[in-house]
Amino acid sequence: MTINMYAVYVKPLLPIHHESLNMTNTSGRSLLDIDKILHVYEDLRPIMPAHTPGRGHKAERMRDLLDHFDALMLDGFGVLNIGKDIIPGAIELLSMAADQNKPVLVVTNGATQNEQMIGQKYADMGLPVLSPQVVSSRAAVTHWLIHDRPAEWRRIGVVDHMAADLAVDDVTLIRLDDKNADGWADCDAIAVMGATMWNEAWQARLTETAMRGCPVLIANPDVAAPHPGRFSFEPGYFAWQLITAGATDIRWFGKPHQTHFDLSMMRLEHITDWLTGDNTDILMMQEIKSQDENFPRDAFKDLGWHIAVHGQKSYNGVAIAARHPISDVMIGLPGDDEDEQARYMEASIGGVRVATIYLPNGNPAPGPKFDYKLAWMNRLTARATALLQDEMPVVLAGDFNVIPQDIDCYDPPGWEGDALTHPESRAAFFSLSNLGYT
Repeated sequence: MTINMYAVYVKPLLPIHHESLNMTNTSGRSLLDIDKILHVYEDLRPIMPAHTPGRGHKAERMRDLLDHFDALMLDGFGVLNIGKDIIPGAIELLSMAADQNKPVLVVTNGATQNEQMIGQKYADMGLPVLSPQVVSSRAAVTHWLIHDRPAEWRRIGVVDHMAADLAVDDVTLIRLDDKNADGWADCDAIAVMGATMWNEAWQARLTETAMRGCPVLIANPDVAAPHPGRFSFEPGYFAWQLITAGATDIRWFGKPHQTHFDLSMMRLEHITDWLTGDNTDILMMQEIKSQDENFPRDAFKDLGWHIAVHGQKSYNGVAIAARHPISDVMIGLPGDDEDEQARYMEASIGGVRVATIYLPNGNPAPGPKFDYKLAWMNRLTARATALLQDEMPVVLAGDFNVIPQDIDCYDPPGWEGDALTHPESRAAFFSLSNLGYT
């Protein structure tokens, strides 16, 4: 299925009373009120996506949207819930969309929590939203760091304790401190995920570093967030202060910026295109970053597919989907009983033995992660050898995290010293392929 139309819900404007929405905080920062917020947003208008007029339509009820769209992208706050209160009609809308097999994604600027935590929050509230349906601005930053960041960026500073588990294998996270300068000058970029601990000292350190030309990644572009009787400062406000001070390399993620919606459409389209295509019998997935219980099994089963999952919270995770029954599932790569990373799963489908593989990245090399990568590859070669002896057709598929030859990457000098091009990684890969696999 190709998604031709989709709906992006914008938070509705709620009644605002100026006198009740001022804020003080522990930093002693001046009060934040609605006039200040609107002023900041007006200043930021030039970096916002262009408005497309004439395409808005009003609906009396949320469920009335379903006849007009192939899929929905919904905001959370103000559309599904306000605080812990579910908005009337939200559950009905989600249930009707599921009954009609129309995908729903919840697109949120919540960057301080991973998608599993956000999905659990919705479940605890009673909303029928699974973690894989959540597309957070945190995920947009992570995806960009994995796939699109400059190759020379290897050290990312983080200024919020909730960013410590960002799942980017070949990046070193530098925990920054507002009380001393250690680490700030060593960063290739700085990621601001949230503002829960923000104060004037943090802003001063960040401003000084940004003015030296260090890029700053803003994972939550909201300027403020409404709470009963007040507004809270959000990362977009502090980014605006950087721009006002003269910083020029500020990179934005999350609504309304395009990187967030690009990731949402990618998730929406890729899976549905594969699942409904005529030529696909087996789909092997890697890096699902979902625990078994949170994986959207029903979405596959409703389309007639069989599914097997080996998941892990926040990191890794593999899955197999097939049009034919799946049997003899084996979880994990043999050879190390203490290895808890969800990177390997085997199964039999239609007389073929298949394995889905998410091979470790191994950076930095040398180091413990690289040692783990090489040991993992040796175990994979041993298992691949054993599979050949069974005289059953075998397919090993997935992300091998190896660049076998310079011709296999766009910039060989830029990859020099990387674990993916390391001579030992390449030698281990050829030991595998030389068994007779093609």
